[in-house]
Amino acid sequence: MPSTETDARSKSQTSRERSLTIRDNIANEDIQFICRSCRNELNQLKGKRLMITGGTGFVGRYLVESVLEFNSKNRNKCHILLPVRDPRKARCIFGERLEAGDAALIQWHEVGSSLAQEKRCDYIIHAASPSDPREYLKDTKKTIEEIVNLTQSIVDYAVSADSRRLLYVSSGAVYGKVPAGLDRIPEDYPGAPDTTSPTSCYGEAKRFSEMLCSTSGVDTVIARLFSFIGIYQDPQSSFAVPDFIRQAMESSVIRVHGDGTQVRGYCYASELSIMLWKLLLGRPSERVYNVGSDRFVIDIKSLAQLIADMLGSITVIVEGNEKESVNRVTADRYVPNMDRMRRIYEPSINIKESLERTTCSLQSRTGHIR
Repeated sequence: MPSTETDARSKSQTSRERSLTIRDNIANEDIQFICRSCRNELNQLKGKRLMITGGTGFVGRYLVESVLEFNSKNRNKCHILLPVRDPRKARCIFGERLEAGDAALIQWHEVGSSLAQEKRCDYIIHAASPSDPREYLKDTKKTIEEIVNLTQSIVDYAVSADSRRLLYVSSGAVYGKVPAGLDRIPEDYPGAPDTTSPTSCYGEAKRFSEMLCSTSGVDTVIARLFSFIGIYQDPQSSFAVPDFIRQAMESSVIRVHGDGTQVRGYCYASELSIMLWKLLLGRPSERVYNVGSDRFVIDIKSLAQLIADMLGSITVIVEGNEKESVNRVTADRYVPNMDRMRRIYEPSINIKESLERTTCSLQSRTGHIR
């Protein structure tokens, strides 16, 4: 007979799979919002070929679903190429929409071989990347190699397929540690990750990958992502929002590791998608754009309390000591300057609404209602 611990792991895995594969009413509303907001941009995809890497992940899933929704209402469809590591997961997520022929699944190892024989790919969004520090810090060398090698394979393909534009989904981590007094990080901030620290593996790999894209000869736009709230975040990840929501739903206690004074600017996932579509299919005047929010800013302790108040009967425990961080100069403030992106689009969904939508959706998809 399986042990109680094994049963618990199995139940957790089942819940996790449900949360990643089921699309609910909130997701449907979000997709409709994206399609309305990007009607002019998405119309440019009629009859075109589009590659999206990371299509089953937090960033990529909304992008794929918005194109599939666009295709459902247009006879001249966009054909999507989806390089994936796990075809089974992709089929669970997109189901019969894949069977309709709007998208083709391709194993990652084929990107450098069979895809190179494709005659054309008009647009590419490269969003595939490890992103959870709890995972990528287990093997920093592997993380660097994976990010850089995947990007190189996509760049090579973009050149061979004569792509019109490559959108590279990068990260604010390329700026490295933010000095005290820098309220919002602009795109021209010359900071960089500390190459002597293993924890910089993600940011430095992203930074080098930006260079690979920029020197490829392909029209490239770079989106440096910051902090987000969204329904397709993995509940088991170490990011603050899904971690706090999961803790609250499972134990009615939210434990904040550290002193909770770190400050983040949060953006809702549907508006992240809108910004990415406008960068890929619009007329951006710059090569690099911060993508996130500098309007909806909050410290981690207050974020935990906001989730606790929203769900009710939740206790917040801050495990660190604020005095420990008084003289610390770290990336404790991680907020983008959004002036450049604001000329194209400005997010309007606030933190409270973002959390409400995310929590409600997660509860309905996992079957876990408090």
